[in-house]
Formats: sequence, C-alpha cells, structure tokens
Amino acid sequence: MSFLAVDMGSSSCKAVVFSEDGRVLAQGSHAYSPESPRPGWAEMSPDKFWDALRAVSRAVAAEASEPVEVLAISSHGETFIPVDSRQQPVSKAILNIDNRAVAEA
Repeated sequence: MSFLAVDMGSSSCKAVVFSEDGRVLAQGSHAYSPESPRPGWAEMSPDKFWDALRAVSRAVAAEASEPVEVLAISSHGETFIPVDSRQQPVSKAILNIDNRAVAEA
C-alpha cells in the first residue's frame, strides 16, 4: 500500500507517492501559469488544474512500486471556482493572489 500526496500550488501541481514506512516511491510535478487579463487579476481555467492533477497523479502512480490506496490533496485555501447547479464551472478560478477587489476592501 502507498499514499499519494498532492499539492495544488499557484504555479504547479506537485505529487509524491510514499510507502507505509515513509519512503518516497515516486514524485513529479506539472507546471501551469495563472492568467492576468487585467492588472491585479489572477485567474486560471479549471481545466488547467484538472489536467495537471490528472497528469501528475497518473505519472507518479505508474512509477510507484506499490499500489496507491490513500490520497491526500492540499490546495490554496482562498482560491475558488464558481459552479452551477450541475457542479460545472461557470468561470475561471479566481486565485488567492487576485487583487481585483482591493478598492472595495
């Protein structure tokens, strides 16, 4: 049995597979870049997050010598993705580094 730990950061998705005794069995990352359509804005397509998570998770799970049975994911706490009633994204993710509402704060 092994554990897959994933960190969804602001510039990449990082993943590490650990054995039960704490040995690193595999690790990898998949980079992405925030978009800034206006000064102070920081957004990202939800598809970029999903594609990165899927790619790096599959890669490290395939490289690990033990089957992954536990998953832990960490991400930026303030980043959010607005969704509709079907849980489908209705806009890009607004990242925790976005400053568009500074004047209102």
